[in-house]
Amino acid sequence: MEGVKVKAYHPDASSRMSLSPVLDNSSCVKLEMKEEVGARRSELANSSERIRDGMAEPFYGIPRRGGQVWNRDDWLPAEGEEKKSYVWRLVTEGHTVADAFLTCACAQVGQIMLNSPTALFKMGLISGSISMAFFLCCGYWTIYQFIALYVEMKLKKVTDGTWLETDGTHQRVVQYFNVVGFYLGRWATVSSVIIFIIVILGVLMIQILACANNMYFVDPSRTKREWALIYGGTMVFTMTFFPKFNHFRLANIVGLVTVACMAIYVIVSAAERGPHIASIQLWAPNSQAWFNGASIWLTILGTHSVTFEILEAMENTRHFKRSFSTAWAWAIVMTVPHSILCNVVYGDMFRTLGPAADNIFILLGQDSIIDIILQKPAGTTKYALAILMNIHQFIAFAIYGTALAYVWEKILGVHEKPWYIRFPLRLPLAAFVWFLAILAPFYGAINALYSALAIPYLGFVLPSLCMMHFFKSRAQLESSIIKPYKWIMWAPEQLAQRLEARHPYLGLMCTPWWLMNLGLVLVFTGFGGGAIYYGVLLMIQYYQTFGAFAECYGCPSAALQASTRAMVAKAAAAAAAAAAAAAAAANTTG
Repeated sequence: MEGVKVKAYHPDASSRMSLSPVLDNSSCVKLEMKEEVGARRSELANSSERIRDGMAEPFYGIPRRGGQVWNRDDWLPAEGEEKKSYVWRLVTEGHTVADAFLTCACAQVGQIMLNSPTALFKMGLISGSISMAFFLCCGYWTIYQFIALYVEMKLKKVTDGTWLETDGTHQRVVQYFNVVGFYLGRWATVSSVIIFIIVILGVLMIQILACANNMYFVDPSRTKREWALIYGGTMVFTMTFFPKFNHFRLANIVGLVTVACMAIYVIVSAAERGPHIASIQLWAPNSQAWFNGASIWLTILGTHSVTFEILEAMENTRHFKRSFSTAWAWAIVMTVPHSILCNVVYGDMFRTLGPAADNIFILLGQDSIIDIILQKPAGTTKYALAILMNIHQFIAFAIYGTALAYVWEKILGVHEKPWYIRFPLRLPLAAFVWFLAILAPFYGAINALYSALAIPYLGFVLPSLCMMHFFKSRAQLESSIIKPYKWIMWAPEQLAQRLEARHPYLGLMCTPWWLMNLGLVLVFTGFGGGAIYYGVLLMIQYYQTFGAFAECYGCPSAALQASTRAMVAKAAAAAAAAAAAAAAAANTTG
């Protein structure tokens, strides 16, 4: 914002504004600090009209260091900055559009790309493609909703002087439930916190289980539970200590490279096997299969749970749409092509293996069901890809674990305390996630259940309710900071004027903008109810089949492997006998 400058920049100054480079206990410094904070608050409040008119940016609390979009200075050393400090800041910290894209893309697509082919098979290729197109349109609308809600809330808090703390800093990270609670009240805060915690717990469990599954499919010398114990413990004690969402730059780059390599490997492996047209499933066989698959694809193409934390880490949140749109396109490229190809190639295996095929890794490099049962040794490429994907799982665990840690710290009242107080208190929470992953190691069922709980309500229903509640008239919508497309705000003029004469909100109800929000509320309330029901039903089915603390769910039993080996040996012997008989007949004829 023009006229608002920061005296000192520090690599850990994300999401806050430092008003003085050094603070001590002297009375003169305290007095100066108090006066400066008051002046800053007054300046921000006085600028609210210019912000509303689009002449200035709302105050975002991040030091301004360069251009509006790519912020070249953010990638270059500051004047007088030590080389060691610059290198550390370059690889870990970022506030730019590019950094927001990296975090969004890394959070949106990871282990779920291993489950997406099975999800599309459950939906059917035709019905799944239609559903995915609808989810894409809805997901694009949520980009606008999230940015608009965040910026309007921040403007309100800046105007009334509640955005900054008493010491002139902004340290409390804004999260999803803070935003919906601001618009809808305490009931929305409480309900969204509960859903948010349940969902993030599920996401973190999935990262551990994905690592265990990947490693079992390339090294079955240990059970899935043993791999989950190993990788879960490693994640708990290494990936729970990221301070903020602008400390993921290098980790995100590594994560995106691993996802790209995995997508390429899946496509190449499927192409080598060749299509099996007769095994393609065009339509969902039943409503449970469609809802379980659709929940997962809505997660990929709709939205995810750390949007506002990423917005907090950006220097200029007006440009978050560019970051999210690019990450959204990345998610499409990384999931849709290989999922469609796998359905064309592995349809027979999906149908035969059932829950065991929740993770596409089990099929890669295998020519038949017999190879899977006998656990044909993995090649070097497949082993390397398993390691790369596990690296991404570690990064995703850190991203979502940081979001959950913020909630945990706020519950404990230590969110604004120093790191050496906050970080040790994160360990019990991470250990609890580890325990849950061992308790219910059902990879596909957990993916479907947390997706059903999260995305319909947090991603579509509550944001739409916030928009419909906050904007009271067409005039208010037209003067909003983040404006929708003009055609969305259009209404039949004469009808709108007659209705506005009765009440301004009636005129707003004539616009496509209001009708689209109402449609999202109705559609996804119904979808969410069905998805939750069938997600819980799937979890119960898995539990009844495999039980709690399953040692190796979906793994071939020793008896099955023995009988398969006997069958293969018998078939080989029969083939050898037939070949010998044919050779003898040829010799006799000769």
